[in-house]
Amino acid sequence: MKWIQFIRFDLIQYARNRLLIGFSLLMGLIASSYLITGTDFEGYYDGFNRAVIHLLNVNLYLLPLLVLLLGSIHNANEKESGWMSLVLTYPISPLVLLLARVSSLSLVLIAVLSLGYGLASLIAALFAATLPIKDFLILYGLSVSLIVLLTPLATCIGILSKTRFQAISIALASWAFLVLLYDFLILFLIRSIPPHVFEWGLTLVVALNPIQLVRVLVIMIMDGGVVFGPSLYQFTAFVQSVSGIILIIGCAVVWISLPVLIGLFHLRRRT
Repeated sequence: MKWIQFIRFDLIQYARNRLLIGFSLLMGLIASSYLITGTDFEGYYDGFNRAVIHLLNVNLYLLPLLVLLLGSIHNANEKESGWMSLVLTYPISPLVLLLARVSSLSLVLIAVLSLGYGLASLIAALFAATLPIKDFLILYGLSVSLIVLLTPLATCIGILSKTRFQAISIALASWAFLVLLYDFLILFLIRSIPPHVFEWGLTLVVALNPIQLVRVLVIMIMDGGVVFGPSLYQFTAFVQSVSGIILIIGCAVVWISLPVLIGLFHLRRRT
């Protein structure tokens, strides 16, 4: 089989999952409610307001949960059923199989995100409560980036897990750490990082968590850096500098490549 054939097979399997349609509808309804309540009924929009914050939070809480659960369960299920072991007996590169898994999961989740955003835009437009197209595309684009950054991790969890229950447990634990517990780690480090390494140190801590990275990038791109306060002015300036951008890109590459390498090592041990 070729890489495209693997992706096509996975897409067919995902299409049978009714949970994806339900999640798209749920996300669209929640997002549209925030758009309606975050702007007035005349469609007025004033920069980085409640609508942006709420819509951003919907993405940062729900998307990682869906990515980690769906990717880990799907791969663990096919590992339990023996399908993955059967495929590895054929003359196919484990890297091709792994990249196909990551690509198909990314495509499905981007489609789910697009459907949810489209539904939210349609409902919000009926109440004349829409975001400017620029801000809407920024949120959408960075949400797609979040999916791309997390799908290798979700795939790796499924491949390494022995059972679906183990995959669910690891996925939920990873989500809780990245979304909930990591905030406390950042607060602790803000107080403990020495002043002479504060700029790149805090940027590194934020960039090592794709969820926090997307949150910061949305705020910075939409000129909402004032919400960080004057005490974090050096941090906001460093993030926008060349050194900060290089550090962020480097961490993003690590988030994509490291789970792929770990999963590839595990698959090659089984061949």
